[in-house]
Amino acid sequence: TTNQRPPNQFAVDNGRLFLVFPVAGSRAASCHYAPFPAAQPNGVTSSDEDQTGKSSESPQVPVDKTKPALLLPKTETDLSVFSASSPATTTTSSKSEESIKSVHDPYNSWNSKFRGSTHWLTVSRQIQYGHKSMETNPLFQVLEGVFHKITNNVQASIFPSNYPFGSGYQEQAPSKREVLSFIPDRPTVMFLIGIYMNTIERTHPMLHPPTFYEELNKFWEDPAAVEDDWLAQLLVMLGLSHHMSRGVNITPDEETTLRQYFRGAETCLKSTIFLIAPNLLSLRTLCMMVLARRILGSSCLELDACGPLMAIVLRMAIGIGLNVDPQHDISDSTTLFDREIRRKLWTTMALMGTSISVLTGTPFVLRSSDINTQPPMNLNDTELSPSLQGYPIVRPPEEFTDSTFSIIVAQSFHLACDTVAHANSPSTHLSYEDVLIYSVKIKNLLLETSQFYHPSDSPPLEDWKQDQLFMLQIYLRRLLLALHSVYGLRPNADTEYPISYWSTLESALALLVFQRQLSECPNSPEGRAWLGEYYKHDFYAATLTICLIVTRNDAIAMDMNSNGSSQTNIEIPQRETILQTLLVCREIWARRICQTYCHFLSYMNLGTILGSMVYRQSLRDSLRTLKNCPCGNCATDATSVKGSFLNHPEYRAV
Repeated sequence: TTNQRPPNQFAVDNGRLFLVFPVAGSRAASCHYAPFPAAQPNGVTSSDEDQTGKSSESPQVPVDKTKPALLLPKTETDLSVFSASSPATTTTSSKSEESIKSVHDPYNSWNSKFRGSTHWLTVSRQIQYGHKSMETNPLFQVLEGVFHKITNNVQASIFPSNYPFGSGYQEQAPSKREVLSFIPDRPTVMFLIGIYMNTIERTHPMLHPPTFYEELNKFWEDPAAVEDDWLAQLLVMLGLSHHMSRGVNITPDEETTLRQYFRGAETCLKSTIFLIAPNLLSLRTLCMMVLARRILGSSCLELDACGPLMAIVLRMAIGIGLNVDPQHDISDSTTLFDREIRRKLWTTMALMGTSISVLTGTPFVLRSSDINTQPPMNLNDTELSPSLQGYPIVRPPEEFTDSTFSIIVAQSFHLACDTVAHANSPSTHLSYEDVLIYSVKIKNLLLETSQFYHPSDSPPLEDWKQDQLFMLQIYLRRLLLALHSVYGLRPNADTEYPISYWSTLESALALLVFQRQLSECPNSPEGRAWLGEYYKHDFYAATLTICLIVTRNDAIAMDMNSNGSSQTNIEIPQRETILQTLLVCREIWARRICQTYCHFLSYMNLGTILGSMVYRQSLRDSLRTLKNCPCGNCATDATSVKGSFLNHPEYRAV
C-alpha cells in the first residue's frame, strides 16, 4: 500500500451527498462513510459520537485508550467502487456479476466483521503466527482452496444461508400435507421427544412438559387441525432430537431427514405472523432454530448467523414485554401459570443471548437495566398447570426442583449483561476495580452452584443434572474469561493487572478440563458430545488464550510457576502440564477432522502454535542440561559450547 492519501470523493445515495474518505491501515477494510461535511480530526464524526456508547458509558469510568483495538476489516480498499463511472454514483447502471459476487462473498464478509475481545479470532491474531508470511508458505495455495471450499460449503449445509427466513428464488415451500408427512409414527415421535426433554429442555428450559405432552396427544387426534406455530415447534424439536439420537456423525440419509424436519418447521413458521404478532410459541420455535444452527453449524460462517438471529428474537421478546415482570401491574390479567412460563422462557432466551454474544464477539443487545423479570418460582413442573387458581406452595430455596437451573441462571443476569456488554463494546469497558468486584460475585455464584449440585455425602448425579451442572460451570467460567481477558491479555498484565492475568489463565484452563470431560464418550448417542460441540468455539478461544499467555511468557523468559499466581491465591499447573493439556485438547479436534473444514483448520492452527511451543521447550531443556552439565569441568571460553550461551537470556532463565 502507499502512504499517500487518495483525494476525497463523493457518493450519492437516495439524493443525499456523502463524503468518502478512504482509511489506510491494517484495521480498515473499506471506505468509511460520514454524512457531509467531513469527519472530525480524530476520525469520528459527530453522528458517530452520538451512537458509540454514550448511554452505556459510565461517567465515572473514563475510556481507557490502551484497550486493545477491536478487529476491523483487513482487506484492501477498492477505490474503483467509487469512481465516476461506478454504480454508486449513477442510478441507471447495473452491477456487474463480479461486483455482486464480491459484495455477497461470505469469505469477504467473514474478514470484514466486527470482532470484540471475546471472539477467538481476536486472540488468534494477537498470537501473530505467520499472518504476514503466510503467502510465502508452500501450503498457501492449498489453504486458499480450503477457504473457498468453506465459502461454497455454506450452500451445502443442512440449513439454507438465511434460515429460517427463506431461500429466495430457489425456494419451493412444501404444502401442509407434505409437511405432516415428514412426521414419523407415534412411537418414534415419543422416543425423539423423550430425548429432547432429557437433553435440550434440561439445559435450555422453554416448555412446560406436562402441558406439551397433553398438546401432543391432541395432535394425534387430528394432525391436520394443528396450528402452524405449534407444528413448527414440534418439527424443530424432532430435528434436534433426531440429531442427538445419532451422535455427532450423521449419514447422508439422516441429513435428508434433518433437512425435512427443519425445512418443514421454517415453512410452518413463515405461515404465521410471527414478526408482527410474536407469541410464546413462535419465540420458542425461533430459539430452538438458533440452537439447531449452533449445534449443527459446519463452519464459523454459520455460527456467526446465530448472532443477528438471536438479536432479532430478543427484540421480538422485548416487544411483547417478556423482559418485564407483570407481578406488580394491577391491570395485568396474566395467570400465574403464564407468568411462570414467561419467566422460564425469558431466562433461557437471555442465557442464549449472552452465550452467543460471547461466541460471536458482537456487542450485546441487552443491558442490565433492560431486565426486571423475576426468577421463576422454586417449583416442579407437575406443581404448575394452566388450570391452577391459587398460589402453589413454593419449595425452600435449598431444595432442588425443575426450576433450579433457571433460578441460578437468572441470578447471573446483571453480572452477565454488564460483563459481555463491556467486553465487546467498541468504546467503553469496566474499570479494573469493577472487574475485581464482578469476579468475586461470579466466583461465589460458581462455588454455590457446585455445592448445590454436589451437596456433602450425595450420590452421583443423574445424567441430566450433570448436564445442567456442566452448562452452568462452562457458562460462568466463560463469563470470567470474558471479564478478565480485557486486562489479563494486555502486555505486562502480570505486573499491572496480576489478578486478571492469572484469572484469565485459570478460567481458560478450567474450560479445557470441561472439554475433556465432555469428550470422553464421543460415540454415545445420548451422551454429552453435543454439549461439547455446542461449546467447541468457546473451548477453542480458551485454548488460544492459554497459547497466547504461554508464548508471551516464553518470549520474556518468564517462569509460569513464579510466585505471582500464589500471591493471588490462584493455582496454576506446571508449564509442562499446561502443554500436555493443550496437546490432548488438540487431539479432540482430530476426532472430527474429516467432518468440517473448520475442524481441519482449527487442528492445523493449534498444531502450528503448539509446535513452536514444543520447540522452545526443547531449547530450554537442552540449555538446562547444559547449565547443569554433570562433567563438572565445562569449558566457558567464548569458543566453547557453554561459553557461547552464557549471556543468552534463555540460558539465564533456566
